[in-house]
Parts: sequence; C-alpha cells; structure tokens
Amino acid sequence: MRLFRRHIPFLILLGMVFHSGLLTAQDRKPPALLNKLVSLGTISETQRQIIFNHLQTQISNRFELISQRRFDEAQNAAFEELDYDECTEENCVRFIQDALQVENFFSLQLVQEGAITQMTLTMIDLDRKVVKSDVCQDCSVVELNDRVTELVQAMTEEVDFDRLLEDAAAEETITEKPASQVKDQVAFAHTLP
Repeated sequence: MRLFRRHIPFLILLGMVFHSGLLTAQDRKPPALLNKLVSLGTISETQRQIIFNHLQTQISNRFELISQRRFDEAQNAAFEELDYDECTEENCVRFIQDALQVENFFSLQLVQEGAITQMTLTMIDLDRKVVKSDVCQDCSVVELNDRVTELVQAMTEEVDFDRLLEDAAAEETITEKPASQVKDQVAFAHTLP
C-alpha cells in the first residue's frame, strides 16, 4: 500500500499527459485554403469584410486555415508557372493545392442585383468540385451571415474528416522521417496533368 501511495502523483501526471494527448488528437483539424471573397454588384467593402470574417470563422471551426501569405505566394507561383490559357480556375487551384500540400480549397462568391443576393460556396478537393448556392431577397448582413453558416454546414457534410485526418497524420509521419526512409513509403504523388 505504501508503494502505491508513492506512485500516485506519477500516475496522476501520466494520466494527465495521456489525456491531453488524446484531446490534442481529437482537436486536430485538416488544413484548408480559403480564397478571397469574390463579389459582383453593389455590395460594399464593409459588407464584404463582415461576411468574409464570418466565413473564415465558420471554415476554421472544422479546418486549419493556411495563412493568406502562403496562399498568395503559391498563387503567384501558379501564375508564373502556368501559361495564361492553362491557368483555368481549377488548374490554378490544383497547382496551389499541390504546392501547399492541402486538399481542400474554399471560395465564396456573392452576386447582388437589386434586392437579390446570391451566395455560392465552392469547395475543390483533389477528386471533385462541390458547389452549394443560396439566394436571399432583401437580406441584411446578419441574414447573409446566417446563410453562409448554412452553406458551410452543408458543405462540411460532404467532407470525410476521418480520411483527411488520417492523410494529414500520414503526411506528418513521412515528413518527420529522413528522406532515405521516405522514398520507399511514398506510393504515389499528386501531379497536375
């Protein structure tokens, strides 16, 4: 009994470390890219910024957003690398995804004509392009934010988070090993056609 009492602080500490490791693994998010907001019509800069900030918050609830600086650098590299006619939206996005090793790319477009506002959220991953859209009449910015939340929720239902986290964990394992050990483990690489 005396031996057990001496080890209680150690066991508690070990339990806390193990538990915090589990929480960290559960809180992990797959990486994602978020394009700047695209808008057409009479949407003010302030309204665009409020909606974009809300979009960032909603996406970052489920994804770890890559910094805008890294995104801009990869986008500039895509413009330099690809010919003008090759740089379609999907080809440029694929180039950026490949350069940053990120599967998911999100973009929100707002189009306003009179009292009608259309919101289109697009997600491009390595295999597909998913588009969700909503239309709102006479909507305030708060109502538009609510609609953006609904679009993001509908979009995230399309995402296999377990697979993304497994892929991210495998990528981390590979990047932590010396190159001599990695070359035999990499089965394929994603390249642009």
